[in-house]
Amino acid sequence: MRKRSGRFARLTTVFLALLVALVLTGMGYGIWSDTLTLSTTLEMGTWDAHLSPGVPDAGVSCNIIGDTLYITITGATVGSYSYTDFGVHNTGTVPVKIQSIPISSPPEVTTGVSGISVNNVIDGGATLYGTVNMEVTADGDYTNIQVEIDTILWTQ
Repeated sequence: MRKRSGRFARLTTVFLALLVALVLTGMGYGIWSDTLTLSTTLEMGTWDAHLSPGVPDAGVSCNIIGDTLYITITGATVGSYSYTDFGVHNTGTVPVKIQSIPISSPPEVTTGVSGISVNNVIDGGATLYGTVNMEVTADGDYTNIQVEIDTILWTQ
């Protein structure tokens, strides 16, 4: 067999060297490469506040609809004070703040809230307790007493 010399022999040698380098590079990449897949779940906090009734005094009944206490006093006499306890429970995971406490009652019933106030912060899962205080200035039955508890996110 005759030995080839010249340009064709050098070109073949370079081509074979490049082919071997490419094969070795591919094998090295296949051995040393690895795929890492990450998956995660981002969960935002929730906020939600609910009212819970307490035990009212005799002659006082309380009904809760949404974020409003509807209070009825039966057989009230002048000068009597009636109280009904309630709780504001934060069922969410982030704190809530009491934004406002609008009160609506007949002119014969002076109504106030103690134990809670505007800007009180309630942590997630916690309960803040308050009391509705009512002073009656005329005998009778009163059904239009409303105490609303408005909450917002604590950062607002």
